[in-house]
Amino acid sequence: MIKLDIGKGKSLSFDIDIEGGSDSEIKEGRFIISCKNKKYKLMFEAIIKDGVVNVEIPPLDINTDSGKCFLEMISNDNQYYSVWESPVKFERNLKIKVKEQKEVDKKPVVSLNENKTKETKKDKIKENKIIKSSETVMLYRTIKCDEKTINKVLSENEFLMKPKSGVRIKFYESDSMLLNDLENINFGLCIGMSVPENGIIKENGDHTIIVNSSFLDDINVNNVLYIIKEGQIIQLKK
Repeated sequence: MIKLDIGKGKSLSFDIDIEGGSDSEIKEGRFIISCKNKKYKLMFEAIIKDGVVNVEIPPLDINTDSGKCFLEMISNDNQYYSVWESPVKFERNLKIKVKEQKEVDKKPVVSLNENKTKETKKDKIKENKIIKSSETVMLYRTIKCDEKTINKVLSENEFLMKPKSGVRIKFYESDSMLLNDLENINFGLCIGMSVPENGIIKENGDHTIIVNSSFLDDINVNNVLYIIKEGQIIQLKK
């Protein structure tokens, strides 16, 4: 049985023996995870070199304790081979929760000078400045985008987006929840961001958190954990 820490992902390695041939006769390898109560299966590329198969599995969103995994090969002449299968147990060793939501009350300023009816430009700038808390929490979300943007990120390894100020944005409290978006998003960027605690508006009962976008920094390629392209996960080379 294989054990997977779904919060961290895992690198798997298999030694294989190809009787009557060599690695060059295999054109594709794939590692598949199947879970109960899920309509889809998760598939990852299995890279074959010198009789060794390597598979990189990212963090997963699995809401069950166990499932099955399979290692499959396809030869150059399109023959299919199911070479190995095993039960798999899903574990989560690391859990991150928001301990407390802090709110900063803004006290009204009362002027003793009755003749001072106009605010100076300097006063207005000071009032509108966003003060971020030094305490932050790591939160996650998927930014839905088009195929052109995804291809640009993959080819140029560049991405920059400035969040619109004053918008309520929903984040996940766990990176494993990003995989929920595989069912309804064909193209997207899955990101992780450090959010100031005083930027948090509301914690929902479904493990999502509402954040004031005014407290968010720019989103760039360093925030991207992985990419969803045509319903599949692709890890970004950094």
